[in-house]
Amino acid sequence: MKKIIFFSFLYTCVLLLLTIIPVGSTGATKSSTVLNLSLFPQKQLFNISGFAPGDWAERKLIIKNDGNTNFFYNSTIKKVSGNDLLFKQLQLKISTPNEILYEGKISEFSTKSRFLSSFSEEILDVIIVFPYESGNEFQGLATEVEFILYADGRNNPPDDADPPDPPGNGDPPDPPDDGDPPDPPDDGDPPDPPDDGDPPDPPDDGDPPDPPDDGDPPDPPGDGDGTDPPPGTNEPPSNNPTPTKPADPPSKDTGSLPQTGEENPLFIILSGFFISLAGLGLLLIKKSIIPNPFKRG
Repeated sequence: MKKIIFFSFLYTCVLLLLTIIPVGSTGATKSSTVLNLSLFPQKQLFNISGFAPGDWAERKLIIKNDGNTNFFYNSTIKKVSGNDLLFKQLQLKISTPNEILYEGKISEFSTKSRFLSSFSEEILDVIIVFPYESGNEFQGLATEVEFILYADGRNNPPDDADPPDPPGNGDPPDPPDDGDPPDPPDDGDPPDPPDDGDPPDPPDDGDPPDPPDDGDPPDPPGDGDGTDPPPGTNEPPSNNPTPTKPADPPSKDTGSLPQTGEENPLFIILSGFFISLAGLGLLLIKKSIIPNPFKRG
C-alpha cells in the first residue's frame, strides 16, 4: 500500500511538472504596416448650379490617417468632363488654419506633399471662385473636376526626394582619350645642376634642438598624449589616433520589441526534480515508510 501511495505521488509530480514547464521561448512579434487614407465627404465636395461671375463656394475637406504608420499625402486635379474654357477660368484656394497651400487657377493646381501622422486628421478649407470679370461666353457651360489624393509611406515626401536614376542612364565613363594627357616625363622642373651656385645648407642652419631646461617637462608614462609636434608646426602628434566611424553603426528601430524570456529551462527543472526526488526517497526510507533496498539481510 505504501508503494502504491509513493508511485501515485511520483506520477502526480511528473504531471504537474509537464503542466507548468514552458515550451519554447517568449518574444514579441512585429505588427504589419497599414496605410489607410480616408476623406470626408467621400464622394462629392461641390455640386454647384447657377454659378455666375463673382460667385464663390466654400467647403471643408477632412483628410484622415486611419492606419498605424505615418505617411505623406499628395493631391492632383484633373478634368473628367465638360468645357475646357470654364475649367481654365475657375479659381481655386486651398488653405489650413495656419497657411495657404494653393491659390490660383484650378487647371494649374500643384502643391507639395503634406505629412500626416498615424491616427490623426487634417482639415482643409477649399474655395471655388468664378472670377467677376468673366464674360457671357461662359454662360451655359459646365465642367466636372476630380480631386485625387494618395498616400506614400516612405520617410521622405515623394515630391521632395530625387528619384533614383534608372539603370543605364548614368554618366558613361570617360573615354580613355578624352582626359588630359599625362604630363611628359620632361615637363617638370629639371633638377638644379651641381654648379647652380646654391651651396648646400650648412649642418647648423636648422632650428637647434630644444635645450633640456626649456620648461617643458617630459610627459609621464601612460598619460595618453602622443609625441610632441616639432616646434613651429600646427600639426597634431602623428600617433594621435584619428577618430573613425564604427564599423557597424547602431541599428535603427525596426518596430519590433526585443526578445524577452530565456531558453527552455527543461533540463535545469528536470535535474532539480530528480535531486528532490532522491532526497524524498531517502527521507521515506529513513522514516521506514518504504523498505530500504540497500539493507543487508
